[in-house]
Amino acid sequence: MLLPLSLMAQRNEALMPEIKSLRVENLSQQWGLPIINLNSSDQLLISFDHLADEYQRFVYKIEHLTADFEASADLFESDFVENTAETEPIDSYAESMNTVTRYVHYELVFPNRKMRPLLSGNYRLIISLDEDDGLKPAAYVYFAVLDNRAATGLSVTTNTDIDWNKEHQQVELRVNTSNLEVRDAEREVRVVVMQNRRWDNAAIAPSPTYVTLNDMQWRHSPALIFEAGNEYRSFEMISTQYAGMGMERIRWHDPFYHATIFPDERRPNYLYNQDINGRYVVRTDDNTDAASESEYIWTHFTLNCEKIEGAHIFLNGDFTNDNLTPPFLMHYNAENECYEGTAYLKTGYYNYQYIAVPYGSTRGKTLPIEGNHYQTENEYDALVYYKRTGNRYWQLVGQAHYDYKPIN
Repeated sequence: MLLPLSLMAQRNEALMPEIKSLRVENLSQQWGLPIINLNSSDQLLISFDHLADEYQRFVYKIEHLTADFEASADLFESDFVENTAETEPIDSYAESMNTVTRYVHYELVFPNRKMRPLLSGNYRLIISLDEDDGLKPAAYVYFAVLDNRAATGLSVTTNTDIDWNKEHQQVELRVNTSNLEVRDAEREVRVVVMQNRRWDNAAIAPSPTYVTLNDMQWRHSPALIFEAGNEYRSFEMISTQYAGMGMERIRWHDPFYHATIFPDERRPNYLYNQDINGRYVVRTDDNTDAASESEYIWTHFTLNCEKIEGAHIFLNGDFTNDNLTPPFLMHYNAENECYEGTAYLKTGYYNYQYIAVPYGSTRGKTLPIEGNHYQTENEYDALVYYKRTGNRYWQLVGQAHYDYKPIN
């Protein structure tokens, strides 16, 4: 483990090596963050695969978290959840069909009639394997509930306080607090700004530059200047019979399929690619139920470059859940002068990038491998949390999304 657990708390995480393809999707907004509106019909689809020959019983429960993703110690369970039992089983599942790797695919639609959250804020859904000797934690999934009381505006410019149309993008943010009882804005309101849903380089609790009676602004804030990066790399692996886009070959080496991605190079220049900003889609070309009929393939990545001193190199994309952990660490091959890494992936279309994490840091850098280019199309999200002095929990009261695209 390369990151302290406290710094990984907001990332979905499989706690058992047999849990793969852990995902949470917003059913009302295909590419949106896992956020539902309070007291609405919004729902999330939570899914994962368990590498096993047959069904096993998994159960789930939720807990309310602070803005720092720690348990809300001052709340009772009855305060934040309406449920019929402390844990509920995940009843929707399908055993894999015609696959070399045997697995069971599980799905959970949440909230549902058995369990729903009562308060806004951050939540953790805990999935456990129900065994004879007790519950074994299997995965953590993070989501949020929004009580939209603070109108939030977000914009992005490449005319930054560091450079102009070069390597960075700067976020400007405005939050209307007229519907909140704010006495001490610096302590009672907290914002988080993310680029492409990444937590490793998120701006957490930047200080506002302007505060008035009903308004908070972040303008020319150094904390909201992001490396622009480059468009994500991509490949398509939709069959075990032939190599797809971006793939050099696919072969059977008993007992698994192995796919080799074309070797990558460092990218000093901007390269336009119609990507989906780090996301992935599970699919195949020869079946109708990709969730249970897709094969798992050992996927091999190679990055041709000299060793980057003083930093780890990681694969990064939604398929890693933004986790800077050993399964996604690239290892340097001095003899071949390249980084090499593997990931056990389900067939589909994938976006990915390489980020460098300096030793002792938790913040990924795109410059060493991908380069930074102001033209890069990135997505930005802002979350606004509020806890009035004396209140028992942090609420999520505002959200904004911005797709940055350069003006042609």
